[in-house]
Amino acid sequence: MVKMMQFQKGDVIFKEGDSELCMYEVAKGSVDIILHRGESDEEKLTTVKANGVFGELGLIDYMARSATAIAAEDTTVTVVDDDSFSDYIKEKPDLILHLIHSISDRIRVLSQDYDEACRDISTYYSGEKSEMSGSFGERIKKLISFGRQNA
Repeated sequence: MVKMMQFQKGDVIFKEGDSELCMYEVAKGSVDIILHRGESDEEKLTTVKANGVFGELGLIDYMARSATAIAAEDTTVTVVDDDSFSDYIKEKPDLILHLIHSISDRIRVLSQDYDEACRDISTYYSGEKSEMSGSFGERIKKLISFGRQNA
């Protein structure tokens, strides 16, 4: 089913860990995507504005929500559930291209973050001899090596 929903500023649209099978397209307003909401390491990942989509990964991989979505202002969204997704993108063919670009951008940013983290860890461990053979330090070194081979 496709339906319109309205949220007031500060309303939680979904929480990290929820397992809904739907995505949202912002018709009016904006939505903040927050990682680890209410925890000491809370981080705003992005703000989705009008015509942007969020929550689409739940329709693709059927996994729990990876972040919390909160209305950054009074917001109206189109909610597209799993059963309606195919028909919805047939009506809006540009949406599938938008989704591909969005996911591609996220993968690129994650790859850059991963590479940077590997370099930081490599720098930290270079010159140090690990006293714990086969330990966490050795596993990190292997991970760095694997990441560089597959980047």
